[in-house]
Amino acid sequence: METQTQPSVDQIAAQICKQRNAEILEHKRMFAEKYPGTVDPAGLVEATTEYEIKTYRFDYWAAFYIRIECYLTYASGEIMQFHGSGGGSAPGTGIFAGAAPNTTFSLSPQELLGDCSWHLMPVTVGASLHFWRGSTSIGTLVGAGIGIGPPLISQFGGSGTWSKG
Repeated sequence: METQTQPSVDQIAAQICKQRNAEILEHKRMFAEKYPGTVDPAGLVEATTEYEIKTYRFDYWAAFYIRIECYLTYASGEIMQFHGSGGGSAPGTGIFAGAAPNTTFSLSPQELLGDCSWHLMPVTVGASLHFWRGSTSIGTLVGAGIGIGPPLISQFGGSGTWSKG
């Protein structure tokens, strides 16, 4: 009798991150085809260097204007924090965390410092938070947690700054 092993939550989260990054890259490629010269060619290539993220936590509160905070620890032990603001489609609040073994960023802690853009998609029991700077996709965090707000998927975006934690 064969037994099938179910994937762990960490494996599922890592797969979601990988799929989300692939979707973002494909959308950039489609946009570049439709509007030639608008996307830096370097932004259409997957990052070759990856820096493992050990743990992360992010939270937000929104009433169409949004404040977001994110704290993460690289596998090297360096702690980083992000503070951002922007806008979105609905009011809500939530706190999410993760520790997927395959979560990576394309920038080292030193390269991460400074401004970047972000996109947040919270749902009732989880959220996806993607970061980028210019044409560089930094990475996506998929967190489990509780969100309070409309039952449908909300979307938010904006900019903010990474600093040492």
